[in-house]
Order: sequence, then C-alpha cells, then structure tokens
Amino acid sequence: MHKDKRVLKMFPDVDLIHFGIWICTACHKHLHKSFGHEDLAFYLNEKEKLLRNDKVKRFTNWASKQRKRIK
Repeated sequence: MHKDKRVLKMFPDVDLIHFGIWICTACHKHLHKSFGHEDLAFYLNEKEKLLRNDKVKRFTNWASKQRKRIK
C-alpha cells in the first residue's frame, strides 16, 4: 500500500517503507490471510489496534502456545 495515494495522503510525513512493527513470518502471513491491504492500512495500522482485534488475539494466543511446545 506504500504507493496508494490515499495512504500517502493519510500519512504524509511518515516514511512508509521503513515504518512498521517487527513481527514473525507466521504472524505476517496470518495478517495478510485474514485482512486485506486496505483494512491493514486504514483500520489496523497500529500495533495496539492489531492486538485489540479478535482474530489477531486468537492467533497470537494459539501461536504463543505452539512456541512453548517446541521448547
């Protein structure tokens, strides 16, 4: 969405290429499977917003249990 004019207008002073949060590959894949690019850009564009989302909560709870099993 870095080239989307609506996103650039919404975040004019932010370097969108380098702006973001670090997440694991599994979480990144889950986000893109669960939400469209527009939803992520306009409604779930902050870590706190993502963590309040029910789909994300369920996945992160499940993922945290999987990691504990591996150890």
